[in-house]
Amino acid sequence: MSTRGAAVEGATFRDRAVYLERAGALVLADTHLGRDQRVLHGHEPPAVDGDDPADPDLYVVGHDHPTIEIEGQRRPCYLHGRGCYRGADLLMLPPFTRLAAGTPVNGMSTADFISPLVTDADLLRPLVHDEAAAETLAFPPLGRFRELL
Repeated sequence: MSTRGAAVEGATFRDRAVYLERAGALVLADTHLGRDQRVLHGHEPPAVDGDDPADPDLYVVGHDHPTIEIEGQRRPCYLHGRGCYRGADLLMLPPFTRLAAGTPVNGMSTADFISPLVTDADLLRPLVHDEAAAETLAFPPLGRFRELL
């Protein structure tokens, strides 16, 4: 199922990539993208049909729910890649509950991801929001990040 993103007034970073399930539809809460977006679970490639012929600028998916391990501590992270799926950006969402451990991506290659929207894991950049410091930490793309570990 896919839907277009809807801006939410006053959304914070934490809200920006939150998806809500209401009446069987997904709504993307985002204030900064301002682009054509498609929100998917991410377990299968998006269908291409006559009703929605235009490819979006951004695919937002979950499915793998990435985390990174830093100094022995697992942290939920977003993965962002520019132009890495059908020429569009990809944003993979972290787990949103402590009950879902997430998938550590530090050493993962493309074949290790379950989502078929990940076509080149080396291009995906982990982003971790540090609530204590009120900042987002951007790490190098996974291809380079693995070399640094």
